Amino acid sequence: MNKDRLLSAARQELCRHGFEGTTLRGVAHRAGVDARLVSYYFAGKEQLCSEAVRLPWDSPAAGRAALAAALTHRPSAVRLSGALGDTLGVMYRGAGARDPDLVAAATASVLLGLTLLSCAGVPALDPPGPGTTAAVSRYLGSLSEGPSS
Repeated sequence: MNKDRLLSAARQELCRHGFEGTTLRGVAHRAGVDARLVSYYFAGKEQLCSEAVRLPWDSPAAGRAALAAALTHRPSAVRLSGALGDTLGVMYRGAGARDPDLVAAATASVLLGLTLLSCAGVPALDPPGPGTTAAVSRYLGSLSEGPSS
């Protein structure tokens, strides 16, 4: 359970401070554990933050943390972009989308945009309202339709 608390605390710290501003001591303090415990579970800040934002995200906080880390840390941005592109590309190729790479890029843009707005505290998107969810679903559905006969 301590490891889960540390990962949760790391997500909160990443959202608040980005990768560069997140410290192992800050994560330990937020988790309510001794700072030495962080080193027991993780080789360092890079590993802790990587695990905190690893796909699949188990909560909206994990998505926000991944975006916050990506905004302030180039390796996190590369990991996030690659993971989203790979995951979405496989999904859309399997669904027979007209242009799976384009649809994957558009989907990733929408998801990252909504997450960024959520990080900025836009209340209608935290959590997304029913209208937002329906509109995004319709838009993504129209992009992913296979070739018309």
